Amino acid sequence: MRLLWDAHQIAKGGEPVVWKEPGEERTLLMAIRTGEMPQGQIEAHARLVLAEIDGMKPWKLPEDGDEKFLEDWLLRLRLEDLEKEKQREEINKRITGSDY
Repeated sequence: MRLLWDAHQIAKGGEPVVWKEPGEERTLLMAIRTGEMPQGQIEAHARLVLAEIDGMKPWKLPEDGDEKFLEDWLLRLRLEDLEKEKQREEINKRITGSDY
């Protein structure tokens, strides 16, 4: 649901909202998280939001993104993750005296 609401916000020309302030969205998210909302009700609500998003076409988004920027960003994330994993392995070797 969180992603659907963010998609709805983006389709309206806005930006995704990471921190949900007290209100309907946050209340529903908490009900989903705690299991208070039945699966069928979650799915029905999701279909409603999807229909609203679909009804906003044409969206205020370009057809294609900046592929070079996205590829560079993804590569940077992967390299950062690889470096963090190497650091964890090195720490583990120091602590345990072994390679695992």
